[in-house]
Amino acid sequence: MIEEEIKTPDEGEEDDVEVLVRPKKAPVPELVVKPAETLKTIAAALDKLRADRPLVACLTNFVTASFVADGVFALGASPFAVMDSGEATTLATKCGALLLNVGTVDRAQGEAMRAAVARANAGAHPWVLDPEGVGALPMRTYLARELMRRFPAVIRGNASEILVLAGVPGAENGGLGVESTAKPEDVLTEARRLAQVTHAAVVVSGKVQYVCGENAPVVAVMNGEAQMARISGTGCLHAAVAAAFLGALGSKERFTAALAASLVCGLAGERAASAKGPGSFKVAFLDALNALTGADVTKGGKLEVVK
Repeated sequence: MIEEEIKTPDEGEEDDVEVLVRPKKAPVPELVVKPAETLKTIAAALDKLRADRPLVACLTNFVTASFVADGVFALGASPFAVMDSGEATTLATKCGALLLNVGTVDRAQGEAMRAAVARANAGAHPWVLDPEGVGALPMRTYLARELMRRFPAVIRGNASEILVLAGVPGAENGGLGVESTAKPEDVLTEARRLAQVTHAAVVVSGKVQYVCGENAPVVAVMNGEAQMARISGTGCLHAAVAAAFLGALGSKERFTAALAASLVCGLAGERAASAKGPGSFKVAFLDALNALTGADVTKGGKLEVVK
């Protein structure tokens, strides 16, 4: 069950003040029944992101933090990395959106994430949860399950991570580090249920990416490139891109933000496919993000509605 009350400290109050936060259900995204119209909407979202340059507060995996920041910059938004609890709460009141990635979390960063979420929710700032590696180790698993009950706008994970968050028995033993041993298409029932319970748009990553919303059909994003799975950081950056789109569009458009992030990252991967190896692919991927246009989205995007 979702926790109905979360800690949301106001200015001048102690952090243990309890404030009721009830997110509104996302509107039914009627656009998804017409892929061509959806692509136009995503293209417009990309243009808006670059015009607004939303500030994305990143509490993220230190292994990939530099790549994430470079990618958010290349896309057209403004990343701001933070680890301290006090700074995290301050930044959560100023940012357009917040990214939480538990990939290398320690106890201090966990407390910073809790504090940042409380402030973000109190100020209606949307945030993204990336449950990297949950199921493999207990601390990050516990924290990610706790955070998912605090109303993220988007949850992005691989198939094994989604199964763990959904509470499927035995799922904790199904992951291999940060890699998935489950197939995205096999966990759509659990992903849909997770979207309904959390009110979040849920993205299941993989060769084909699936985006689930509480009031929407599942949409498959067919764009992507196999080399994306061979380097660290593409998944972390994908979550940060979702946060950037949330910063531009707002929490009510969380399904569109999740869909846009999946499509844009997939297209960038395709355009970087000629790279000779993982090192040059990273550079080519950043260049592709930077060069991507709305016209590229409408011409190259490949979406399918899953009935």
